[in-house]
Amino acid sequence: MMIHEDLSEKGVLRGHIARGNPICRLEENSHQALVVFQGPQTYISPGWYPSKEEHGKAVPTWNYVVAHARGQLKLVKDNDWLLEHLASLSHQHEAQREKPWTLSDAPDDFITRQLKGIVGLEIEIEELDAVWKASQNKDARDKAGIVTGLRGEGTANAEAFAQSIQANMSD
Repeated sequence: MMIHEDLSEKGVLRGHIARGNPICRLEENSHQALVVFQGPQTYISPGWYPSKEEHGKAVPTWNYVVAHARGQLKLVKDNDWLLEHLASLSHQHEAQREKPWTLSDAPDDFITRQLKGIVGLEIEIEELDAVWKASQNKDARDKAGIVTGLRGEGTANAEAFAQSIQANMSD
């Protein structure tokens, strides 16, 4: 899904799914949708808190980032809309590559056949809720311990949280 912030007050989500997906059989434009975006998540060990050594008042926790977007689901079967969406999506993901792929790199008849297999989704966001649980309640010393502990985990989610916590340590 891509967000188009300029199309409404809270933005419009656009995406596509396979035409065989049961969602495509829904009655046109009659359903509320909930789109869940899950960011990094990771376990936080109480052993990473320097304060644990002083008072022992520490328990494990789980840090996470999640957002829920709600709005009316619109199914889009218009080829021009789909082509614009696919070009925009490809551009977003290919722009930083040395030789970015574009729709024009593939034969027109191939793209036309591929379009028959997908349906566009559009959701104007009516409600947007986000939760960011990232050890905000800890002091700077415990946050530094968490960052060190997370960096020792060696996973992408742990590193993402380490960076996020470190960037917000002055809070």
